[in-house]
Amino acid sequence: MSTSKRQQILDAALLLFVEQGLEGAATAKIAKAAGVATGTLFHHFANKQELISALYLEIKRELADSLPPLQPEQEIQALATAIWNKALGWGLAHPEKIRFLLAYYQSPLLSAEARKTVKFETLGVVLELLQMGQQQGLIGDYPDDLMLEICHSLFMTSAAYFIDHPQLAGDERQQRAALTMFWNALATTGNQL
Repeated sequence: MSTSKRQQILDAALLLFVEQGLEGAATAKIAKAAGVATGTLFHHFANKQELISALYLEIKRELADSLPPLQPEQEIQALATAIWNKALGWGLAHPEKIRFLLAYYQSPLLSAEARKTVKFETLGVVLELLQMGQQQGLIGDYPDDLMLEICHSLFMTSAAYFIDHPQLAGDERQQRAALTMFWNALATTGNQL
């Protein structure tokens, strides 16, 4: 039962954060929307910052779980394309989660530890893909942290673009352009799409 109450709180927080922002989404409002007492919210989350970080981690885990596993025998560009397409499909199916991630990624209320966990653990498949590409000379020899920031920014921008322009989400040319810009930002000269 406590797990479902925790999830009710996270679900309510997501909707209120997206609709009303951090300031408008007071913990009392979140508790009320979740159908729990404010004390129950604080039983699960010590403060709003912990709630935001937990929600952020949950959404990123859900995204990571939607991605295909790496298959080392598969060509890097094909792996990158499969991961990109799955991630973008997940994002288009969950626009409120993308909006939350966009709004709060740079928030001081989102802990640096949560950001680090997502980059290097939860979405470690992305770093692994990039490192495989570097070993094969297809991805530039760039710092891991910077590459992950670039990947995050390009993905989030593309997802937001297609969420804001749903009539373009199914356009093959638009989809290909987003993937090409992503790949070309990281590829070594001569290995661009």
